[in-house]
Amino acid sequence: MKEADFTADRTGRLVEIPEGPKGVKAFIPHPLPPKGLLPTWELSRLNSEADRALSELSGLARILPNAHLLSGSFSRREAVLSSKIEGTVTTMNELFLFEAGGATDGTDTDVREVQNYVYALNHGLDRLEKLPVCNRLIKDIHRILMSGVRGGDKTPGEFRKVQNHIGPRKTTPIQDATYVPPPATEMLLCMNQLEEFINGRVEVPPLIREALIHYQFEAIHPFVDGNGRVGRLLLTLDLCSQKIIDHPLLYLSEYIEKRKDEYYSLMFDVSASGAWQPWIEFFLGAVTEQARDAQERAKALHDLMQRLKDRLHGINAPSYTLRVVEELFFIPVINSKRVTQLVGGQVKTGQRALEKLQSVGILRELDTGRQRNKLYASDEIHKLVTS
Repeated sequence: MKEADFTADRTGRLVEIPEGPKGVKAFIPHPLPPKGLLPTWELSRLNSEADRALSELSGLARILPNAHLLSGSFSRREAVLSSKIEGTVTTMNELFLFEAGGATDGTDTDVREVQNYVYALNHGLDRLEKLPVCNRLIKDIHRILMSGVRGGDKTPGEFRKVQNHIGPRKTTPIQDATYVPPPATEMLLCMNQLEEFINGRVEVPPLIREALIHYQFEAIHPFVDGNGRVGRLLLTLDLCSQKIIDHPLLYLSEYIEKRKDEYYSLMFDVSASGAWQPWIEFFLGAVTEQARDAQERAKALHDLMQRLKDRLHGINAPSYTLRVVEELFFIPVINSKRVTQLVGGQVKTGQRALEKLQSVGILRELDTGRQRNKLYASDEIHKLVTS
């Protein structure tokens, strides 16, 4: 990180790190909200557009009778894409198979990392019933995210006590880092200030507030590892906590993953030269595009669910088969044991449900070679959620 890259308009101060090579500077961001952030006509237009797209998504989720079922596939899609930004490559199909108890083409380590993301998100959403978005909750989701996977030895659930840095490679020495976050002692103060901002009353439009929070968290980089994923999890949790969305259907990782270099560059420019507007414009563009994409996906999945239910009604299928269909919209790969649980615990009833669902083309048995706890997939649902 070159001191010469930071102008007089930078959004924080540079300090020499207390330990490590001499002369290396770290960046300590000023507390939010930023001073002198003046909205332009373009920013106002983009904010209105993003707000409208998100309101339409929220309105759709309120009238869909099964919006809660869609959150399962949406969150798994986000887990795969958010992890991909950090270099973990797992497909949604591999995640579905892994969760259903099948073998995957990827490594268990990669898939577990993605599965942990889903666990962390669901845990965070559950905890919002009793906790605000706070440092305690942030550390809690980090603990789940990093447990039992790569980085699990890097104090899961604890803010770092050492200096970290960001570079083009994990082996990049700190003197060649692209960015050096605050020293550990300063980082604690920064996180406390961020917590105050998140839970305080601020006269900033909600989505612009989210852009500020996301930048600030990534600039602080409070953990040894996992900061990018926690930052994107934090976005979803805060949107739900603030009642901006009722169901966790908005995720930005797909937009970010396609524009990863721009994403990192714009956040660095905020630090180095106070370039808030380009970053906020990028963030609002992400909200607009992904809210519209989520609307299309939600409508398509809802329409498919109605068609599948009509198909079952056409053959007078028992009502318990509908419970299996609803589960498939949560995750479109299922094992026979889970089907038995869904229909009340009777093995024969589970077998009848599987036969009915296969007879109308809703389920297809996967070729696993198993005699027990066989796997089944819904190709129609799978195609929609993975496209």
